[in-house]
Amino acid sequence: MLIKTKEGAVTRPQGGRMSRSSSVFVALCLCLAGAFGLFGLLGLAWMLYPTSISFKLETFAALRHDEFLDVRRSAEAFALTVESKGIEFRAGSERTHSFSFRCKGVPLLFVDNGPDILFVSAMAGADDRAPDLRRFRENMVAVLKRSGQPAGPPGPPDEPTGLDAFVLKHRDRVDLSQQCR
Repeated sequence: MLIKTKEGAVTRPQGGRMSRSSSVFVALCLCLAGAFGLFGLLGLAWMLYPTSISFKLETFAALRHDEFLDVRRSAEAFALTVESKGIEFRAGSERTHSFSFRCKGVPLLFVDNGPDILFVSAMAGADDRAPDLRRFRENMVAVLKRSGQPAGPPGPPDEPTGLDAFVLKHRDRVDLSQQCR
């Protein structure tokens, strides 16, 4: 806005500056907005941070339905002997073609009988976490006919550590420190 003086000159009005208390208030509001924005970004990163558990994949010739039922029944019988140690057996109805084992919520072993291939996935740390299950798995795969090569590098896969393990435990509720011995 321009003002005309008595002499006819056009000038801008003086002042327009904020008081000290107003500038402190604006600075505080900007700091709070920045903090809320930062917390929002941290929350988004927490929700979207990708986690996974490595596994060792072995492939075998697919089994007929009746053969797979025998394997599944032996897995159910094994599960009854180790459930007191915290090992959980999960499978649907007998028509399903898969089953899995967990140690207090932590995935250990997944077996899926597909139309062409039977997959056996042993999760990282499963052998140390549940030695009884390792023996069951070794006995089970000893009678299966291999198909193809094991996927991934040789040897057991590495367990998540650091931030991955922290996020798995506190966000995904997968506590890798659980033992089923």
